[in-house]
Amino acid sequence: MGVDNRRKTIIVNRSFQHRFAVVLVALTVLLCNLVILFKLLLPGDNPLVMSTSAALSIGIIELILVVGVWYASLRASHRIAGPVYVFTRELRTVGEGNLTARISLREQDMFSEAAQDINASLEQLAGRVERVKSAARELQAAQAAGADCSARLDELLTELDSLRTQAEG
Repeated sequence: MGVDNRRKTIIVNRSFQHRFAVVLVALTVLLCNLVILFKLLLPGDNPLVMSTSAALSIGIIELILVVGVWYASLRASHRIAGPVYVFTRELRTVGEGNLTARISLREQDMFSEAAQDINASLEQLAGRVERVKSAARELQAAQAAGADCSARLDELLTELDSLRTQAEG
């Protein structure tokens, strides 16, 4: 687990994170403008007078709010997109044959339980592959020595049969 998990950039999945941010910013703008409209249409005790300076102030405040929400949503989505990136990277490594790969997330990341479940599954898979490798080596040695290999071959086939490699249909 020598992989450095510190992500250097806040954006690791541009498409997801920008969509997430756009939705939150749109909701923020909508809510701000609804509050302004209600204050204009239903003034109550403190009516909102829309002068040029008030409109400019509201615009500046809304712009600051939009930038803040955009940044906060990118940070929040980073805790989702980052783990998905780590899952993909490590599972690609497993697909390439490295069964020692494990998923290690940062403390504040989402999906820690899923990472633990995947790591437990990878441990089981590595154990099964190790048993198959050991049986194959023993069979090879027994065959070279001229011994009867049928019992060990049955064990190997039983272990291999417990691994499903095709979808049942």
